[in-house]
Amino acid sequence: MTHEVLKLLISAVITFAFGIITIIIQKRINQLGNLQIYYKKISSQLSAFNNWGIHKNNEGNLFLEIPMFIQIQNTSDNPRIIRDFGLYAFLGDKEITKFIQAERIEHKDKNGIRKKVFGNSEGYSFSIKPKSIGQYTLEYVLNENDVSSEFDNLRIVYYDEKNKKRVYKLCSIEKDWAEREYESDRDWIELK
Repeated sequence: MTHEVLKLLISAVITFAFGIITIIIQKRINQLGNLQIYYKKISSQLSAFNNWGIHKNNEGNLFLEIPMFIQIQNTSDNPRIIRDFGLYAFLGDKEITKFIQAERIEHKDKNGIRKKVFGNSEGYSFSIKPKSIGQYTLEYVLNENDVSSEFDNLRIVYYDEKNKKRVYKLCSIEKDWAEREYESDRDWIELK
């Protein structure tokens, strides 16, 4: 009888161990896949300017406006999180300042008030479902008066689902504050 109980216990331990191993392997398999982000700098959504760049507002103040589309593609079997998808100005590798993340605009015309919402319902954090892709319109603004130093490149900064900070160079830019427009992107560019 004790020999049969021992066999039963060993059998139960082996079954339990295989169950745990199966769960661990399944979790690892579900994590396979990538999170890829693509962007396209586009024409202004806030103002009447055709391209992104440094513009002058009605009060004569300069501001740098960068509108863009992003597509976030999740090829894994797990949901993925992107928190605080921001645009920053850098001088070399030194962070200078963060751009304002526009939430929405409202235009009043003869047909009433039209509202344009940016990001993920006015937020710049995203939850991407498994095996899916999401597209969002973003609008970043930096006023000349809010910057105390020059800068020469722009970078995307966000935090992933493990709260790890991710930094990617978007583009180089001239250091001076002079009115200028830059060409919009014709195709999607992968954020690397």
